Amino acid sequence: MIRGLLKKVAGGPDERAINLLAFGKHPGWGDHMPDLGTVSDRLIAFKQALYTDGIGKNINSGRWQEAEGRSIIPFDHWGVVLDTQQSWILARLWASRDGTTSGRSHYPFVVSAEAQNVSFDVAGPVVMAEIESLGAQCMEETEAGAVATEISQGQSRIDQIAQAAQRHKPCKVTAGGLARAARAADAHDAHAGLVRLIYRLERDIPAYRLHSGKTGLGKVPKRPTGTLAYHIRVPRWADDATAALNLWRGFCQEMVVSSVPLSIIAPNSHDWVDLIFGMLTNEHLACLRLGLDALASTTDIPYEIDGGFDVAVDQLIIESKRLEGASAS
Repeated sequence: MIRGLLKKVAGGPDERAINLLAFGKHPGWGDHMPDLGTVSDRLIAFKQALYTDGIGKNINSGRWQEAEGRSIIPFDHWGVVLDTQQSWILARLWASRDGTTSGRSHYPFVVSAEAQNVSFDVAGPVVMAEIESLGAQCMEETEAGAVATEISQGQSRIDQIAQAAQRHKPCKVTAGGLARAARAADAHDAHAGLVRLIYRLERDIPAYRLHSGKTGLGKVPKRPTGTLAYHIRVPRWADDATAALNLWRGFCQEMVVSSVPLSIIAPNSHDWVDLIFGMLTNEHLACLRLGLDALASTTDIPYEIDGGFDVAVDQLIIESKRLEGASAS
């Protein structure tokens, strides 16, 4: 019976607007659980990048081993991969273990959702709430069949969410992402940190910067091909991980060219967010478990910045506020 249910739940890709997939470690299985949900090429590629290569290679290399003076945090994260406003993947990671006597706990339990032609602004928050509830219920189960049933029922609810979302007109990308980040920075007395962040983006990946050349660091470079991968850690500047995802999504949509894939990773119990531009790599996914003593926030690094750069950033913020006001009217 369980085998038949697993076969049914792990069926091939279909015409769903939002596909749900669970994978990883769970006490219901003696090792890595089978993929449960709707298996699509994109979700399989995401699992390969995040789980097999990203997490697996960091485990095998010993990158996350406890060491003196370095904190290793548990899996308890939200992540979103944005190709466009209408094409995205959400993933929730929980610390977990398998069903062996020793309960091997190096890998997480993951519930992910892939959307095509569905607005993130409309469906994203509802899908996040469903995944949070679904994953928590799965973590309470100990039997494989019960988990498979939960995932099957979760896909049905996700189908209803997708149908409701598709009845809405696509939302415009809300202007003012930089302005909102500036207000969040000011609330934490961290305006200088925001300037440092923009300075680092301009210095290190100018090809990805939407406003390159407007801050005085050099000429506008050629646009990227999408192969460069770059990681940067920023403060959360929000009440929770969900709010942080939205804050930094808005900032990046306004500050980084839209052709660049963006991944945002927010741990639930810590006050930072990791941004990855371009492809997910195991090197950059080491950020999942590294604390601030191993990977500092770029806003805390005292770069030597010319005063003219501060003025240019202030002008960008003023323009963002203008655009925000115009979009709200």
